[in-house]
Amino acid sequence: MRLVEAQATAEALLAEMAPHCHQVEIAGSVRRCCPNPHDLELVAVPRWEPGPVSSLFGEADLVNCLHLWATAAAVRGRLRWIKPGTAELIDWQPKPDGRYWRALLQPEGVKLDLFLTRPENHGLILLIRTGSAEFSQATMAHALRIGWKCAGGQLWNPAGEVVPTPTEAEVFAALGLEEIPPEARTGAAALRMRRASEFSEAAHA
Repeated sequence: MRLVEAQATAEALLAEMAPHCHQVEIAGSVRRCCPNPHDLELVAVPRWEPGPVSSLFGEADLVNCLHLWATAAAVRGRLRWIKPGTAELIDWQPKPDGRYWRALLQPEGVKLDLFLTRPENHGLILLIRTGSAEFSQATMAHALRIGWKCAGGQLWNPAGEVVPTPTEAEVFAALGLEEIPPEARTGAAALRMRRASEFSEAAHA
């Protein structure tokens, strides 16, 4: 795809999904403004709302509203959900509690990677899934060098505590890095340490 076509397709999909999410953003090569993206990547915090009460005195189970949309989109023929982690196109039903859903947009045949997050780790996953792959790998390698780590979709500090990362800015600040705009995240060389005074201010904010 040309970038302008990919952006238009991603924005249209974003508009469809937004009512079913607390937050949903474009990631990947489209967010980095690469000239010829090969696929679409979105990162979303789904809405979970009470479903029908199963009994007179029972409490309603929470329902993933984005999963309801995903199912309806498949029925309409807008999306074909396929199995993640394989090069083969195998039909697949996404799980409501899944963290990665994969689909083909119909009739375009464009691949969609949809990453599901929580409010407290949305920024970390958005950073990783925006890429580039080399930039994300370099960021995680830097975290390990200074005693931090990314595990289970969360950022852990040297004391073994989970650090909430609702925004990308909080990831960069926690790791003592300058915040790099998506289009400049071209590789490891794009990483920049914050000045010591800035890092100290962020640590005590």
